[in-house]
Amino acid sequence: MRAGFSDALKAAVVCGFLCLPLGAQVVLIDAQGQPARVQSPERLTEQQRQAVDDFSRVLNRMAQMATPAHSEAEAGAVVLECTNEIPEDIRDNERFFVRSHDNTLTISAKTPLGFCQGVYWFLRTHAGVRWYTPDINGEFISKKEIPWILPAMEQSPAPSFLSRQIYGLHGAAGQRWALRNGIGNPFSMGHALGRIINGDVLKKNPAWRGFFAGKENPATDAAARQYHPELTEEACARFCGQQAARFFEKNPRAFSYSLSLDDHPRFSQSQKAVEARGALHFYRSLPDYSDTVFAFMNTAAHELQKTGFKNKYIGCLSYQWNTDTPSFALEKNIIPFVCSDRSFWHDPKFREDETGLLKRWANSGTEFFGIYDYLYGNPFLIPRPLELLPQWLKRAHQIGARAYFAEAIPVPQYDTQKLWVLMQLLWDIDADASQLQSQWYAQQYGGAAAPVRAFFSLWEDAWHTQKENIYWLRGYHDETQGLLATPAQLGEMANLLREAQQQANELSHSAAVAALTQRFRFSEAFCKMELAKAKLARAAQPTRYHEAQRLYENLTAFLAAQARFDIQCARPYALGKRSVQLTVRADPSAEAALKLARWARERGRGALSQKWLAPLAGHSAASAQLKQALQCVYAPQSPHAKRIHFLDTDWSQTRAANGDDVNPLWLQYDGTLPRDFGALIQRAPALALTYHTDEANNVYARLSGAKNFHLYRVETPIQANAWRVDMRGQVSEGTIILLRLWARNPDGIIHQIEERLYPGNYTQWRSLRTVLPQGIAPSKCAFSLIVSHQGEGDWIDIKPANPLGFDAAKTTPYNKKNNPLKFLRHARGKL
Repeated sequence: MRAGFSDALKAAVVCGFLCLPLGAQVVLIDAQGQPARVQSPERLTEQQRQAVDDFSRVLNRMAQMATPAHSEAEAGAVVLECTNEIPEDIRDNERFFVRSHDNTLTISAKTPLGFCQGVYWFLRTHAGVRWYTPDINGEFISKKEIPWILPAMEQSPAPSFLSRQIYGLHGAAGQRWALRNGIGNPFSMGHALGRIINGDVLKKNPAWRGFFAGKENPATDAAARQYHPELTEEACARFCGQQAARFFEKNPRAFSYSLSLDDHPRFSQSQKAVEARGALHFYRSLPDYSDTVFAFMNTAAHELQKTGFKNKYIGCLSYQWNTDTPSFALEKNIIPFVCSDRSFWHDPKFREDETGLLKRWANSGTEFFGIYDYLYGNPFLIPRPLELLPQWLKRAHQIGARAYFAEAIPVPQYDTQKLWVLMQLLWDIDADASQLQSQWYAQQYGGAAAPVRAFFSLWEDAWHTQKENIYWLRGYHDETQGLLATPAQLGEMANLLREAQQQANELSHSAAVAALTQRFRFSEAFCKMELAKAKLARAAQPTRYHEAQRLYENLTAFLAAQARFDIQCARPYALGKRSVQLTVRADPSAEAALKLARWARERGRGALSQKWLAPLAGHSAASAQLKQALQCVYAPQSPHAKRIHFLDTDWSQTRAANGDDVNPLWLQYDGTLPRDFGALIQRAPALALTYHTDEANNVYARLSGAKNFHLYRVETPIQANAWRVDMRGQVSEGTIILLRLWARNPDGIIHQIEERLYPGNYTQWRSLRTVLPQGIAPSKCAFSLIVSHQGEGDWIDIKPANPLGFDAAKTTPYNKKNNPLKFLRHARGKL
């Protein structure tokens, strides 16, 4: 008996719930439907006022929904209190107390944030209110039996994560949705060091500037955000700790101050910095500067401790070049946020590596650490359900993470569910994620919940096909994301949404399915276009009629898919123009047309070539590059055609890399480069650039192990407006190979045109070609060859291309029989 009582008492203490005498209960809605009186302070912030209004509105709505009953219990009072005290620490910043006594419910807090969290926690936990989506239709208010009598209680609950932030919930509705679901207590850890060590500070302290490519960092504000200071200078780190102390003196309510490095890898390459760093080593294929960065953080954090501030933290990002833990213990008041793309949690190798990383951070000496997620949303053009998010969140919490930040920018029909479930887990990590997901789907889609959930599971399956060459934010602004879902999966998805529309049993559920369907049509059109594009781009030069015919069919299929996507882009449920333009960039149609023209010319089939290709110039989806390629073939006498000169450089003449080649964005590369080329080359463990000779004594380069490799040449004035390079090799999924043409008009408008080599095994040479559209006369132009994220076993051979060779002498002569203009008129008449 005694043991049973002891266990019950322990359970009551753990949950923060202590039963009081029955007289302490509170009648929130009496038997006649009268709600309790709500009292609050007169002076409130806008967020507090919104919370009070929400509490009163919900209580009144519940009273209106109730059916009167017989009881003599009278409605009590609700007292919402805020003392506006200075919080003692991060936990105190949003702490609140809930107590029932003498028919009065009291929710009290020291801070405005704690006040709001207390109000919304009570509404979610005891009133059963849900805010499933940011819009007005996302609110759910449960029906209560009256009288609604609240049991006696004293509670002071705390969230599982001390700090909870989601970036991208823009607008008043998004911010309200986040607060109502418990998001808050923001921690300062963003890129900030360049604002602290600014141009003025560098001018006064020249030793803090650092060296890059043999040059001292210029002491300007702009340069301060583009170059890290000399992190090995202890005086610089102590200065940052003193700046943190001054900040806390002026902002006593704050509990964190960010010293995160700015978002670039321009670390000083001075002799002192290189000696302090030691031999360069890598983590996740990136140069590891963790010891350099966190030695700096330790000095700053220790300086802050000397000023006497307690319960104040230095926030920073464990990001890219300092993701791993340092080789020494960290000061307790440093709180790192570990940045990883955990969308690849389905991969066992990544999961094992990430778990080990988080365990090292848990044992690094800090009081606690945070995790930083990438949950996009926009700008991805396909859904990313991330159904495994609860798994990695719970694993991180189990290891010791107590702060959370995510970049989201949600697409409403795709991402709201995962963010709502996330917000519930951030407050209560032990909540059943599957049950939460089922609850959300049932509320939003009613009888259509099952097929909608199956629809998103198919997208999750498509995402999980990425099992090799996994890296940070793979697919971000990369159109190959459109290749993940197969045509069969896309067809099944469409069928599921049709089934969902049939099973929706309420008007709101039918509207939700209709909105999801419209959004899917955009993604579906994008995926079908990318599948057609990849098929076209992988096609080899035809040698037989049936191969040429198949290439022509693939070309017209791509143009049709492009036209359908263009239509979807103009509709309301498309993503923004910028997201589309930054993602959808390659266009293999011009190269395909030239392959067909070359095949026809070599076999004397000019009439067939004209029959196939000439009408394409009038296609609604014909790009400027395709039109220009057709003009080169069928109008060689035009002045514009004579201005086209293709890249023809001698790569047999190479030179050693030097400081002028190495932009401070990248670290030193000790290889050789083609003549007249600049370079932006990131060091990588297996990076290798070698030169070879083919059977015709032509020199070509072989590149492997590249993680970010750019060769470029800038031309002013413009000597050519089209470039080509031939390539062959093994290209795995995720590898990016681009030929990019960049041009700026005198009016400042920038044009960027790209062609890419899609994943595949290319045993024969393939051409990549970029052409400036007709009518553009840039004042400055540059082209670059980009090879990045080469997978294990990948290699690529790069050979300069000879001029294309389409001229009047080699093109089928015009005559009455095969006049393309006559054919065009005839074809248009039929179309």
